[in-house]
Amino acid sequence: MKTTALQNLFHNKKNHIKDSIGQRIFRVFLAIILILACAAFLFPYLHVLAKALNSSADTALGGLTIYPRKFTFEFISIVLQDSGILLGLRNTVAITVIGSLFTVAINYVAAYALWQKTFWGKTVIVWFLTIPMFISGSIVSNYVIYSKIGMIDNFLVYILPGSFNFFTVVFIRTYLTGVSTTYVEAARIDGASELKIAVKIILPLSMPIIAVMLLRAAVGYWNSWSTTLYYIDSPSLYTLPYYLQLSLKNSQEVERVLREAIEQGRIVGDMSIGSPSESIQAAQTIISTLPLVCLYPFFQKYLAKGVSLGGIKE
Repeated sequence: MKTTALQNLFHNKKNHIKDSIGQRIFRVFLAIILILACAAFLFPYLHVLAKALNSSADTALGGLTIYPRKFTFEFISIVLQDSGILLGLRNTVAITVIGSLFTVAINYVAAYALWQKTFWGKTVIVWFLTIPMFISGSIVSNYVIYSKIGMIDNFLVYILPGSFNFFTVVFIRTYLTGVSTTYVEAARIDGASELKIAVKIILPLSMPIIAVMLLRAAVGYWNSWSTTLYYIDSPSLYTLPYYLQLSLKNSQEVERVLREAIEQGRIVGDMSIGSPSESIQAAQTIISTLPLVCLYPFFQKYLAKGVSLGGIKE
């Protein structure tokens, strides 16, 4: 018996050592894959950033990788003082903030209503809202409808048409099904209204999914340019992504930015050397993407901590 026990102990210890070695190999392999993936994703962005912060004459020599050889803030300064960029940035920030908050609010209310077990006609409404997810109107039909209700060349065309998203409603409702109803039942016994329950009790418990949907909506509003292309005529309502697209496709727009900078004396040195247009485009790209790049890691950290929270699970 003693010999058998010692043999089992030795055998289990040997298997534990093998498992540990296998886990270590897997972790090293996984780390290498993640490092290569990060490098593949970061290299294009760092390359554009290097162009934006490098002298145009030096950039024209080629061989620029992920860091500037001759550092300069000249092109960033030129773009930041461009009236079109500033106007587009102002519009985009306003659309992103207002649109994201309104979208999350309206979809949360709809999800809370569909989450109620006593909601009459819930099945019919769910089927009715599911159909547009697979069958939707064309751009022409949308344009006709928007023109009839006065949404063409209107700031609200950025906010209202895309505010309700049934996919988001389903996502939030699915999360709510895992939230304990203990607090809700106690609040109803105490005489709390549905509005108070939804805002004071369920909303704090739903913050992880609200954060996910808020980030998703913010990224969508920030990167949207097709709405401006289809439904906006006034340059005063152009968004930053649309303005950037115009600059990247229209060399005359980049030349206008350079010409204004030269006339206002904001350019130092000989800009006829190198490729200042390429550096201007790189600077525009960096400025249009930098806010989300800086915001997302902090937001993601919050999501990673809060995704397992949300109250008592049944």
